[in-house]
Amino acid sequence: MRKEVNGVPLYYKLYPQAGAGRPWLVLIHALGMDSESWREQVGPLGAVYNLITYDVRGSGRSSWLPLNDSPADTGSGGGQLSFDLLASDLRGLLEVTGHPDAGLIGWAMGGMVAIAYAASYQPPALILADSAAAYPAESNTVLNKRADEILAGGDRWLAATEAQVNRWISTAGQQRKPRLAQTALDSLQGFDPPALAALMRVTGGVQLADRLPRIGCPTLVLVGDEDVAAPPALAQQLVAGIAGAEFATIKQAGHLSPLEQPAQFNRLVLDFLARKLGLEGRTCCVPYLKHYG
Repeated sequence: MRKEVNGVPLYYKLYPQAGAGRPWLVLIHALGMDSESWREQVGPLGAVYNLITYDVRGSGRSSWLPLNDSPADTGSGGGQLSFDLLASDLRGLLEVTGHPDAGLIGWAMGGMVAIAYAASYQPPALILADSAAAYPAESNTVLNKRADEILAGGDRWLAATEAQVNRWISTAGQQRKPRLAQTALDSLQGFDPPALAALMRVTGGVQLADRLPRIGCPTLVLVGDEDVAAPPALAQQLVAGIAGAEFATIKQAGHLSPLEQPAQFNRLVLDFLARKLGLEGRTCCVPYLKHYG
């Protein structure tokens, strides 16, 4: 389904299988991915909670324009791409679907959208996976360089997307799941280049550390122990900045932890949500925790 939000049609899908009375969660995907990248989570999480997945502006089946006359311009304000704009997209989508009180699971870039959103709207629960509130200058430089190469097209575009996948998935990770790298590469290369470049630039330049103290909801921070794109040190900064935040490491996982280690990811998420959103969810979690454990 698609609905127009902030003048841009956003693609989304509802999973109401858990039934009336169960909380809703919205899953926000990573840079270079789309809502289909949550395929390992929809079944286990959707048996306990009602879910919303959507394609962030410029990703998957969601439109990119209108923004301004220069789609690759990522300055904040004035209708240009920013995490405030992406959070506003999310708020609009939750309002038009009738679920403004949904909890958030944000992965990588999606976690940055979730931080901007949670600082203003205080969802009932927040989970941040392989994300950061600010990147070091080196990471920003890498993403800006990749954005330039993607806009250049041809061999430079191909090399940039391949290099990005190698940054996301370690050599050991590619050996454990040989097809995952090709899946990630196909996703990146399916993007409209100006949209992907702009999303890369805004992600590299993320500056949300000042928002962390404003987040007052129960929060879980997850990170793959092999993640070099958003390493554990950046996850620890999130924990330090959000009062009461919990932390867990996903073993043998890089930046794509929900796909690399779905068993661990789902178990940690379900346990946290059962504790924070009510014990009535715990009995429903048991079969899935056993299956994925």
